[in-house]
Amino acid sequence: MLAGGANSSNSTYYLYTGEDYWLGAPFSFNDYYTIEFDVTSSGSLDYNYVSRPYGVRPSISLKPGFSLTGNGDGTVNNPYIVE
Repeated sequence: MLAGGANSSNSTYYLYTGEDYWLGAPFSFNDYYTIEFDVTSSGSLDYNYVSRPYGVRPSISLKPGFSLTGNGDGTVNNPYIVE
């Protein structure tokens, strides 16, 4: 939600890709299923059962004053550096 997602379409913020994908860790568990936040193909923030065949796109939000430094590309061998 801090990135601009809500329960309505938004194709102008950085989490929008035009595809459905999961964000972060599940927020609800029980004996039969898990529920997780996802970004929909229209750009809205939603939640759904993890059994849905979505991809995964982890993301973090940085407080003002923090920045990415160096030439990292986010891979395990060349990670981003946050300062």
